[in-house]
Amino acid sequence: AERFATKFSYLTQSTIPSGELIASVESGNLSSFEQIRAELRGRIEAGQADELLREFPQAWLQLDRINFMSPDPDAYPLYDKKRINEDMIEEIVALFSYAVTENRPVPELLVSDYSFVNADLAKVYGIEDVPSDSILRKYTFKDGRRGGFIGSGAFLTLTADTLTTSPIHRAVYVMENFMGIHPSPPPSDVDISEPDIRSAKTIREVLVAHRSDPSCAGCHQTIDPFGYAFENFDPMGAWRENYSNPDSKAKSSRASNDQNSGIPIDASATFLSGDQYKDIKEFRELLKKPASRDRFVRCFITKLLTYANGVEPDNYSAIDTILKRSAEHDYKIIETMAAVIDSPLFREQ
Repeated sequence: AERFATKFSYLTQSTIPSGELIASVESGNLSSFEQIRAELRGRIEAGQADELLREFPQAWLQLDRINFMSPDPDAYPLYDKKRINEDMIEEIVALFSYAVTENRPVPELLVSDYSFVNADLAKVYGIEDVPSDSILRKYTFKDGRRGGFIGSGAFLTLTADTLTTSPIHRAVYVMENFMGIHPSPPPSDVDISEPDIRSAKTIREVLVAHRSDPSCAGCHQTIDPFGYAFENFDPMGAWRENYSNPDSKAKSSRASNDQNSGIPIDASATFLSGDQYKDIKEFRELLKKPASRDRFVRCFITKLLTYANGVEPDNYSAIDTILKRSAEHDYKIIETMAAVIDSPLFREQ
């Protein structure tokens, strides 16, 4: 009983359990899904789960890495001068906290049409009807391009390089952190020859040249479609219609406003399943289909268990049992979290 109380307390508050919680567990008051749901909801409403609301999304999305390859300050002065990376992290925390306190469905985290922005983020996202202060407020996007984790500056910056974007980096991140798919690394015994990319002008053309190597083509057919959708977002997450020359951009003080020169961006792709999209809007719609929705919820469950236990669970049938209970409650986030805590994967680890 004390062990379960300790795990529950550390999950929600990152501290040792109170005597009251231990006594409650010992008396059997947290032995069912319904009891755990009630306790969890009470803690959230009382502010006793704030540590979970703040720390878990940062751990899940690896937000400590946001400045590992941060946008070049000469090319993207907004990022450097405004310390906008902190706003981007706070956007994710606000989005997650809202989803939990309002008990929204888990899939909304990924592809909602809203997020939380302030004046500085609004400049990056190209929106104007936002108060000119630093307070993060809920904002509904009307263009179908943004909203949720998948449209956040944190995700888009974290997965880009200093001056360029990488469909592969973004694809692998989406697969691992949103879809729960772990793509295989290149085989160590394969001699990967460098393709002739001298005539390549776009990232897509470079990747097509790379895929001309048979030893690379198989994996890239699976991976690449998860990344091309984001090519309209530059290294700090601002929208662009064309690729511009990184060298000239670095000398420009206009940041990402140089949209009228360069090569038009092609953000379309086809999955091996036959599903295809022509842009980020259609890709987001694909993520709402039942198979992708369940992949994301299963990934959420796995990431929460990893956060709670310190190791990634490998009992897929037990995870599917949690997923089924989540589905029975319309994937509501509190019910899904309660199902995780009630699971043997939490109770007995």
